[in-house]
Amino acid sequence: MEQILLKQLTNEELTAEEKLKFDQWLAASGKNRQIYNQMKLIIKGPSKTIDEIKDETWFELMDQIKTSTRKTKPEMSRLKLGVWTKIMVLKCT
Repeated sequence: MEQILLKQLTNEELTAEEKLKFDQWLAASGKNRQIYNQMKLIIKGPSKTIDEIKDETWFELMDQIKTSTRKTKPEMSRLKLGVWTKIMVLKCT
């Protein structure tokens, strides 16, 4: 699967069988989609501007806080890791 992902991420042409395997793997779970998106971000860079990512991250974070079942500060474990990953990436740039 790693070779297929690498080919996909580097815009190499996939065979029909590889394309089918890739599509099935991607559709199999949210975790697979997350892994692919993270790899794509690392290899290709963000498709959005830094300001767009910051705005999106802020709104995602605020939405998670609002929907938290707790009336006090939300626990870190209840917030999606993806938001915190984006924040750290932006802080390091």
